[in-house]
Amino acid sequence: MCEPLRQLTRKDVVFNWTHEHDEAFDTIKQSVCNAPVLSYYDSKLETVIQCDSSESGLGATLLQEGQPVAYASRALTQTEQNYAQIEKELLAVVFAFKKFHHFTYGRRVFVESDHKPLEIINYEKEIEGTCLSDYSAVSSERQTRIKQATLEDQTLLKLIECIKNGWNKAPREVKPYYSVRDELSVDNGIIFRGDRCIIPKKRKQSKEPLISHSIPDKPWAKVGTDVFTFDGNDYLVTVDYFSNFFEIDRLYETTSKEIVAKLKQHFARHGISERVISDNASVYKSEKFKSFSRRWDFTHVTSSARYPQSNGKAENAVKTAKRIMKKEKHSHTDPMLALLNFRNTSQQATSYSPAQQLINRKTRTLLPERSNQFQPSIPSNVKAKLQKSKDRQAYYYNRNAKPLHCLRAGDTVRIQPNERNKTWEKGIVVEKRQTRSYNVLRENCTVVNRNRKHLRRTSELFNEQREETVDIDPKINDQELLPQRDSRTETELKPQTIGQSVNSETPATPVTQRRSGRIVRMPLKYKDYHLTDKR
Repeated sequence: MCEPLRQLTRKDVVFNWTHEHDEAFDTIKQSVCNAPVLSYYDSKLETVIQCDSSESGLGATLLQEGQPVAYASRALTQTEQNYAQIEKELLAVVFAFKKFHHFTYGRRVFVESDHKPLEIINYEKEIEGTCLSDYSAVSSERQTRIKQATLEDQTLLKLIECIKNGWNKAPREVKPYYSVRDELSVDNGIIFRGDRCIIPKKRKQSKEPLISHSIPDKPWAKVGTDVFTFDGNDYLVTVDYFSNFFEIDRLYETTSKEIVAKLKQHFARHGISERVISDNASVYKSEKFKSFSRRWDFTHVTSSARYPQSNGKAENAVKTAKRIMKKEKHSHTDPMLALLNFRNTSQQATSYSPAQQLINRKTRTLLPERSNQFQPSIPSNVKAKLQKSKDRQAYYYNRNAKPLHCLRAGDTVRIQPNERNKTWEKGIVVEKRQTRSYNVLRENCTVVNRNRKHLRRTSELFNEQREETVDIDPKINDQELLPQRDSRTETELKPQTIGQSVNSETPATPVTQRRSGRIVRMPLKYKDYHLTDKR
């Protein structure tokens, strides 16, 4: 219908309006003025697509009960006009499904075409069913447990009902799955989203109960410290566990020497803390920091590797400091004034400000106050109020928490990797370092510290890799420890026998560690010889 007019728009055609163009123009006007009546689409009715192809265009109609629901058409490109007729007819079918994608995706659709060869090519055939559970990476025993847990989960039972019977009357509990409804399927009593099974809440790893730090009896007795970066600069935050009073220091070098110098200033101002808590960053594990803790007589405690929640006080102070600095940068004001105001703002838990809880008085700010407000006054019942706040927080946190089973020395585990796409390494528990903190021997003869959250017990056998040389990865931030003696096992793990497995009775070959950190082990072919150094 539009082809005579479309030809006039091509660059190689002389514009010459003839009687043929008049007829085409009148036909188009008549079609526009007399648009057909379309019916509403109903997902419960049978859907039919009628499509056809001409020398210069494609056309398609979506029908239900013989009534048109939607029309679509487009012109063929110069390349498409050179297609064979059977290719044009199949192109019309593809065009129709793309145009009516929202009406046809995931539904049974009948296609009507006047091209007989397409019937032979696109004949309806029985599709072989694939059981997703047969190709799942989950063992049959665990599949049984997942299936049983699915049958006990009322929300998933309602979800199965919606998958089988439609989402027209979906209950509120399954609304979170509505956006991915086309990806859901049920196989052998297990719900799959694509090729991944949905784990019931009962089988999911729940969060562990909250274990809070003990509240110190006096200010500045226990402090937390952490390093953070803001606007390209490094800073050190030091926070008091009793008062929430924290200091911010600019670090021009992120070295142990710089951090020790900043902490000495705070200890000279507020007194030496009894305990300092930090993460496992290299600046806190250096020999210089260890020497500093011995000479200044305080206990240094590190949190579990890759588990910042155990140093939550410092992490929360970092979050507050960043928020203050970001707001002051945006408003072009002095961040030290904002920090001063924070230190003099009363806290909800105790009704006292951090300054009052640390130095027993308010400090002067730009806000006008009466002079008697700055008189020293000892806050009362601070520890009891803090404990009450912690108990309330733990009550709400632990409502859906479930403790994980404790691990024992000799248990084989899988270690959660740093990235999701990496394989879980196999290891064996050497000892329990702290609450929920374990030292685990990996198959490459290195020992790392991990929180219980990052370990999964397995029934696999631990196979230690015996290599002649082992390179320590410099990117690993964990504290690489040598196996220590564990009184709960029958095997004695000595530091010099890194290559000896917990369950192995074969004596380990001698090893030496070079200054670079590279571990050199004597080749196994010399295990029956006694070698001496006569240099």
